[in-house]
Amino acid sequence: MKMEISQDVLKNHKGIFMTMGCLYGVDNTIDVQTDKIRAFMSEVFSKVRERYAAENTHTVGRIQTYRTFYWNSGLDPTKMRPANEALLRRVISGEGLPQINAVVDLYNIASVSTLLPMCAYDLEKIQGKTLFIDFAHEGEEFAGIGMESPMILSGKEIVVRDRNGPISLYPYRDAEMTKVSEETTDVLFTIDGVPGVTPLELLWALKTCLQYVSRFVGGSAEVIL
Repeated sequence: MKMEISQDVLKNHKGIFMTMGCLYGVDNTIDVQTDKIRAFMSEVFSKVRERYAAENTHTVGRIQTYRTFYWNSGLDPTKMRPANEALLRRVISGEGLPQINAVVDLYNIASVSTLLPMCAYDLEKIQGKTLFIDFAHEGEEFAGIGMESPMILSGKEIVVRDRNGPISLYPYRDAEMTKVSEETTDVLFTIDGVPGVTPLELLWALKTCLQYVSRFVGGSAEVIL
């Protein structure tokens, strides 16, 4: 899998970069309610609450960086929160995260732990061997996971697309058509970077994600970028 970033995006947002990695041969049929995963989630979330509970989430360093990216893109992060902020707010509030399946739950734990937004895709559902990062087309539809109806994009949003269309709204939400299910065996993970976040931080977050997920569902890891 390769990645290409449009010149228009690079011109307007120097520092945009996305790290990618795969886990091949995972067993995602493992019950997300298992004691080991729940205990691990509780351990990570307890540390996060201890570290950030006294702070306003939007002032946390990495959260603030992504909010700034949204404002500079002409988008309102109070209405469409970056994924890392949305997850952190739920954890700090004690609301916790919705339990979907083992892979999704574990990469969400990694996102909360690193405070960087992550995406996961069923590799078999991605069309083509290259992901493209560019601006949405005005009026283009994006069918995100859990949305009752597709979003109509303004053209200001940055999207990740495969040969068929947008698979992610950067760095906000993944698409329904490429989501990870219990039948998924090969998973592509991406970490969305913005100006102010270094490639080294993204690589660290990716390795953390691969470690967290493979610890419980197995799989052979590959770092692509």
